[in-house]
Amino acid sequence: MVYANRPWRLVTGMSKVMMAAFATGAVSLAYPTMWQLSATMGPWRLSAVTVLASLAMIAWLVVEHDLWERPPTAGDRERATLYNASTLVTLTIGVVVFHAGVFVLLLLTAWWTIPPQMVTENIGHPMDFSSLLLMAWLVAGIATLGGALGSGMEDDEAVRAAAYGVRQRRRFDQEN
Repeated sequence: MVYANRPWRLVTGMSKVMMAAFATGAVSLAYPTMWQLSATMGPWRLSAVTVLASLAMIAWLVVEHDLWERPPTAGDRERATLYNASTLVTLTIGVVVFHAGVFVLLLLTAWWTIPPQMVTENIGHPMDFSSLLLMAWLVAGIATLGGALGSGMEDDEAVRAAAYGVRQRRRFDQEN
């Protein structure tokens, strides 16, 4: 079911979310506070930011676009559980691809636009590639939260088209 949903298409199917995320991240890159935070946060804290932001985006997509299956009868509970698990796995894969894409875009943006001497003055040590990686990692988490909020701009049909395969969308249409 997850393969049929094509989770990797979630990013391309929700262009408004990607734009909101990238805009949030690009603006965040301009603040020296982000540079300082990324230089002082370790990998565990940055990982926590990534996981929490991703979970927030998944939850927001499920709630905002009514992607949670509610069984009409007790006998349909097992099938609804399977559909919900499939939806969560699909969204998780899609959000991981989304987050990785935003990370790469922001890494390139930081490398291209931020003067190294300004970062060095703000973080207290010379800027190197690892500084850029940490900066992009933190800002990608913030951008993912921005994307979660931006997902409210997408209409439900666009999100369902991005999150579900053809069969699942047909089933939704038949039920409604």
